[in-house]
Amino acid sequence: MTKRTFTRPAHTGMCILMLLAACSEVGTVRDDVGAVHFNVELADGSELIELVFRIDGNGIPPIEGVIPATEAGATLSAAVGELPPGTGYTLSLTGTSSSGLACSGHATFDILANETTTLTVALRCGAAQREAGSLQFEAVISECPVITELVATPSTAPAGGSIRLRAAGPTDVDAEFAWQAEAGSFDPPSGAATVYTCPETAGTQLLSVHMTTSDGCSDTASIQVRCNAVGACGNGEQDPGEACDDGNTANGDGCSEDCQIEQQQACGDGEMQGDEACDDGNNVNGDGCSEDCQIEQSACRTCEEERCAEVEDENTFEMVDLAAQCFEMEGQDDNGTPRAQLCEAVLACERSAGCLKEDGAAFECYCGSLPIDQCILPTSSPDGPCVAEIAAAAESDDPQEVGRLFVDPSVALGAAHQLMAQCDARQDLCRDACF
Repeated sequence: MTKRTFTRPAHTGMCILMLLAACSEVGTVRDDVGAVHFNVELADGSELIELVFRIDGNGIPPIEGVIPATEAGATLSAAVGELPPGTGYTLSLTGTSSSGLACSGHATFDILANETTTLTVALRCGAAQREAGSLQFEAVISECPVITELVATPSTAPAGGSIRLRAAGPTDVDAEFAWQAEAGSFDPPSGAATVYTCPETAGTQLLSVHMTTSDGCSDTASIQVRCNAVGACGNGEQDPGEACDDGNTANGDGCSEDCQIEQQQACGDGEMQGDEACDDGNNVNGDGCSEDCQIEQSACRTCEEERCAEVEDENTFEMVDLAAQCFEMEGQDDNGTPRAQLCEAVLACERSAGCLKEDGAAFECYCGSLPIDQCILPTSSPDGPCVAEIAAAAESDDPQEVGRLFVDPSVALGAAHQLMAQCDARQDLCRDACF
């Protein structure tokens, strides 16, 4: 058996993979790309004839190479540069042993600037393959079978509680299994299936199983389980001082890591989640967002979608879809609120506040008691009934910036005012339905 060990440090903007210690770093001139370099020293009598590698993923064209190893003591090496930082890279290794068996292995990796990434993969010949975890790139050339299954149910149990374990290897292999742990006990301690009893001390336990085959091969695999103290949070039983206990110590599932009820987000909290189409911070119907956080289709909205979809713009004289500019506006503000929702909020507020003019002018909705020329000064304090909605749709609290964007259709605020002024009011397409 010959073992190849690949380590993979990543420097700023690059990733380097190495096999064993015979390594040289590959630098990059630019800080927006990375590099991969790996090599391996072959010992005399190596069973590996050649190593073929392929790197792809992250949108790059596949990079392939063949590294021959026909002489004992020869050096397997390859260097690949100019890899862009990103995720989803795949390294695939294939080879041929001196006995004619096919060897293969693969793993995924990321290239991150200013971080170190390591990787682990097992290279197996003529037997079932098992991927190891990440942190070490390891290619083990072996014709021995490996453990293909290791299951623990449940993964968490109270002190003295039981966890069922099951291990398996290739179906055509005659194998024996032995179980080990630093604490707790197994019944029976050998065999493909056993029951583990948690110790009285709470904590994480590493359970290992060792497989030995009739031809002298062996393999070991491990799995982590958690043993909770009696009465501890996460044991699945609501004990004194606990408001809940869902059998785990994870947050975000309604019962916190310390077994207290988590505040769940709901319609009306001002944040869109789940199947909500809108969330305006209340549970009131008639304001464009219903009590169950769905878009309300008013007679005004229906009219605008039908009659304002092809209107001649008064400024450019081009035909535009004024309704889509607002209702289908893309993107979100810095708080994650969809801009289409911000546009509709301006429409709903200004129409219900009674501050619109006959021609659709809406400055009083923002300025309130202030004259327009004073309202849009940087130091002014507008007091109109829709200040909050207008500032949110402008994505600015600066009155001067709000004034500049008041009729700019590229932002939610201007898209709302263009729709009301040009379609609803001045062209009188939806005045009856919307005013």
